[in-house]
Amino acid sequence: MLDYRIQSVGGGMDALAQVFVKIDYNGVETSGRGLDQDVLEASAKAYLNAVNRVIIMKELEEKAVLQ
Repeated sequence: MLDYRIQSVGGGMDALAQVFVKIDYNGVETSGRGLDQDVLEASAKAYLNAVNRVIIMKELEEKAVLQ
């Protein structure tokens, strides 16, 4: 993980946690974002978003090589 940031969106009891992560996976840097009332859930969503981006990029690269 290269970067991890938490921001509060809104205020009071209805505030949301917005989490940004930046990861390096086998030389591929990507970022993800998650939003939830719970910081842990927002963090997990952000990390999964970043990992999914890596998977999509890898699949697109493979398709380009096969064509």
